[in-house]
Amino acid sequence: MKIHAVLLCLVLSLFTASAAEIKVGAVDIKKIFESYYKKEQAEKEFKNSVASYTNERKVYIDGLKKITEELNKLQNDAQNQAIDKKTQDEKKKAFGTKFSEYQMKQKELDEFDRTRKVQLADSEKRILTSLLEDIKKVIAEKGKAEGYTMIVDRSGVTAIGAPAVPFMQDNLDITDAIIKTLNASKPAETGAKPK
Repeated sequence: MKIHAVLLCLVLSLFTASAAEIKVGAVDIKKIFESYYKKEQAEKEFKNSVASYTNERKVYIDGLKKITEELNKLQNDAQNQAIDKKTQDEKKKAFGTKFSEYQMKQKELDEFDRTRKVQLADSEKRILTSLLEDIKKVIAEKGKAEGYTMIVDRSGVTAIGAPAVPFMQDNLDITDAIIKTLNASKPAETGAKPK
């Protein structure tokens, strides 16, 4: 509701200015974001981070599985009536020690999971913020250079799911120009593609 009030005030203030002074443009931020070459690079880097986390976590899981197997063997030996009482007691004691080790390793895994998930979430947020800052910078530069009064995002939706910009003439859309500017700094691909 606050957004609607702000937009209404902005639109009304624009109408008070002379029509010759108003120049409005629009972009599709979603399309720009999806078309930005750095997004693909960022996704690869993030997927590598997730893969690293998964591999590190597998080491913890494999360790826990091994301890679980040892616990099962110790428990079976401790309950085996064919083994003398002294050996059974030793197996019970070893089971207690091994179970403590299991609990410690489980706590380490839990802490690892918490820490890495926070790191991954922070990394994802930093990547997204960086890409959006690049996009906003190019939009602002184009807006200033070409004398736009305002540039709106036509990809947005209201709280009830309606388009934030229900109507706009196509000639006001500068999305492709923004994409072209953003991707102009894309490094040339190295290596020839096989035919």
